[in-house]
Amino acid sequence: MRRYWMLLIILVCLLLCGGVVFGGQTGVDIQSYHITMKVEPENDLLRLSVTMELTKSDNLDEFMVLFTSFANIQSIKAKDRATDGGWVNMLYRAIDGDTVFLGVHHELLYSTDISVQFEYVLAFGDISDRLALYREHRWYPMILGDIAIYEFSADLPDDYIFISTGEPVETNNWSQDDNSKVNTKVPVSKFPVVIARKGLYVKYEVEDEFTGRSLILYTLSLNDEGQGILGSTVAGLFEYLHDLYGEYRHQNLVLLENHEIKGVDVSSGMIMFGNHVIENLQKGQPQMLHTAVAQQWFGSGAFAEIKGKGYCFFTISLPQYLSMLYLRDAEDEAAFEREVNSALSQYKPLAGTDADIPVIDITELHSRQKARVIYGKGPYILDQLRRGLGDKDFVDFISRLYGEFNGRVMTYDGFMNALRKADRSKSIAGWVRLMLSTTGMP
Repeated sequence: MRRYWMLLIILVCLLLCGGVVFGGQTGVDIQSYHITMKVEPENDLLRLSVTMELTKSDNLDEFMVLFTSFANIQSIKAKDRATDGGWVNMLYRAIDGDTVFLGVHHELLYSTDISVQFEYVLAFGDISDRLALYREHRWYPMILGDIAIYEFSADLPDDYIFISTGEPVETNNWSQDDNSKVNTKVPVSKFPVVIARKGLYVKYEVEDEFTGRSLILYTLSLNDEGQGILGSTVAGLFEYLHDLYGEYRHQNLVLLENHEIKGVDVSSGMIMFGNHVIENLQKGQPQMLHTAVAQQWFGSGAFAEIKGKGYCFFTISLPQYLSMLYLRDAEDEAAFEREVNSALSQYKPLAGTDADIPVIDITELHSRQKARVIYGKGPYILDQLRRGLGDKDFVDFISRLYGEFNGRVMTYDGFMNALRKADRSKSIAGWVRLMLSTTGMP
């Protein structure tokens, strides 16, 4: 169990601690991305054109984005979307490594709906076999905390494929095997892409008759039996969440084996997993993968406010607890109680000490103490919440919460407002607020 606990900490570090510089900013909202990429494996180069459609505050003359310092920027241009005027060059300056300040052209100073286009070349090293691009690479300009619709197209050599979230876009020459263009159709918080030589990955696809969705596995080392175990492990929880709390918002869930990561990397519609997940599955320990799947509903479905109150509670504790409830239904009450109590036992030695931290104040996990609070006290609070509301009202509360914030950012105030409406006894919401905002146990 101690080993499993450490793996959970690794998982969180991968999810949340990827060099965050800032979380959002006032006055700018990116609504959509149109990304085109030309892949040149012979030169280890990616040539990209990224157009962002955004709204900005009137009179805003400068804003910043996260963007890799490895980019050879060829141009940054902007135009007014409302008038469909011509492109004008933007002034820019890079600071602090992966942050770029953009100066708004005087012609666009009072424009509120603009398009911004980056043209650049990236050299991330050897891409002869495979290249995985994560949000942490800052491979396209972004504002952390923004959610947007993505359209992505790739110009690839014939012996390469790309794998990402999103659904294929049919073109005039489109065929069932063509995945050169995808669209997320619903807003997502990040857009990972894997470029690989054909034949490197084994593709295993299962259409879930119950949900009407597809589970698509891309594996490097798993045999047929291992693929079956992985698929069935995901499918059971996937159906449970889809049925109980709300329809899955994408048509596909992609699971991709990636040995560069130790735990998992979760994004909307896509989960990358490393060796530790495979090893745990072989030992009959699916918890890490289960939490990642549940994050498709809370964390990468209903998003949390980055660096906002309760960020880690909403993105980790809540999906972790939902996966625990699935264990209760899939196995029995005793198995569920063991999971809740085992997690809580990690927090109890810390409870009420000087090192203890209120749950809502934890927005990043850079220490074991914070991990113990989120993984131990967080599920305990949710378990008491469920018992206070009753099973049926708890399910109704979570499903309404998902429905209200699906594809949107859920704040702490939004969560508490929804809970107060669900609290018929008028007592459990106040207890939850107290437990989230103070240290120790009752």
